[in-house]
Amino acid sequence: MGMQRQLAVLNRRYTNRLLGPMSYRMPPLAVVDHVGRKTGRPYSTPVIAIVSDGRAFVLLNYGPETQWAKNVLSVGEYTLHRGGRALRVTGAHQVASDSPEVPALIRVAGAWPVRPVIVGYVVT
Repeated sequence: MGMQRQLAVLNRRYTNRLLGPMSYRMPPLAVVDHVGRKTGRPYSTPVIAIVSDGRAFVLLNYGPETQWAKNVLSVGEYTLHRGGRALRVTGAHQVASDSPEVPALIRVAGAWPVRPVIVGYVVT
């Protein structure tokens, strides 16, 4: 198992459980609520996210192959909990973090290597 994969497993098992409750109120940390594409079960995943100009930008630290990213991209919508607010996001699609439409904070965080970002439109 590669180092990045091991870190992802460690984060999913331990770090996410510790940071998850705090992520609801500590921007740029946030929580993505999504539904499993195979199971239909609801899931919550701590992420780094920015909301700007009516759009949500979520950095994919471990790439688009993570299960939560596949779930969000297959359905195209999710709920983002950030700063104590729940925002419904639709039209979710993937762009590179070095895209000019991505806010500077996310661009810097995803700079090396260039990581994908999920972009969607905030409805509420």
